[in-house]
Amino acid sequence: MFRFEHRRQFGRAKVLVVALVTYLITRPALALFREDGHHTSQMIPKGAIVSVDEKPCNPNKLVEVVWGGKNVMMFVEDLRTRGELLDAA
Repeated sequence: MFRFEHRRQFGRAKVLVVALVTYLITRPALALFREDGHHTSQMIPKGAIVSVDEKPCNPNKLVEVVWGGKNVMMFVEDLRTRGELLDAA
């Protein structure tokens, strides 16, 4: 799976192709995001698919993932322990 990013550098348009890493959530996991100007959380259900730009490496950090078409934050440790790597396209 790939995502296209459009960027401008020195007045020139660039299109970057970013490979996404996809995980299947095997146990409910916490997602953090902003909604109506407030920080909120929601559980990502078992069976959900999330994608991230690169395979996260620091277990003490949050990582931005795409879930259900929106960007949310997840703890890397939750992604590792509650997710199953599907591909690293």
